[in-house]
Amino acid sequence: MSISRATLEAQATCPVIASLILSLDSYWPDDTSLVAAVAGVANTRSSDVVTRKRAIAALDWVIRTHRPIWLNEASLGSDASALGALPAIVDVTTFRNAKAAYATALKHATAAWATAKNANRTGAATARALLDGLRDDRVGAWRATGARAAWAFVSSVSTWDAWEVFDAWDVAGQMDYAVMSLVSLNGTTSTEHPQTGLAGIDVVAGEVRTQELALVSTLAGITS
Repeated sequence: MSISRATLEAQATCPVIASLILSLDSYWPDDTSLVAAVAGVANTRSSDVVTRKRAIAALDWVIRTHRPIWLNEASLGSDASALGALPAIVDVTTFRNAKAAYATALKHATAAWATAKNANRTGAATARALLDGLRDDRVGAWRATGARAAWAFVSSVSTWDAWEVFDAWDVAGQMDYAVMSLVSLNGTTSTEHPQTGLAGIDVVAGEVRTQELALVSTLAGITS
């Protein structure tokens, strides 16, 4: 790791943003861009209200930005669009609506993966074996590790039972795996990046990292 909690605390970084950055740093493949982002979050420490809004915004990012990226590249564009078009998560009601939509997307992904396995059992087995050996930087991009760490920060102050919510996403892990497997087996749906296997996964992971840097700036921009 190239970034320390002590450094972030010394520059009065919001603890939600600090959790995000430290988690990203644990798997970031190139420290240069992440270190540059740290300078932009100095003096972001704020009230409990602002801190909580930032944590909720991180959760919103997972559902409406991160998941659609992977769904789209797994040839599940309709589900990606549906999640991206959801109202922003700002409270328990909007969260429950988003969670229901995400559950539907995962059911579709599971069904699509089952179909793909039946159509190409050898390729499916290769895809799953490949995923079992992924590097941490790819896995972090798949799981939205940084944003989840930021959301987890509110567990001690949230009125929504934050840890219960956090754990709920892990329950769906195998269905999430179906999305990743489809990307590996079928390749990305982008005409610019029609790769399969690790090449396809790396394309999406790179896009996720770009969006993660944007998330750092977005959270810093929440000030009231």
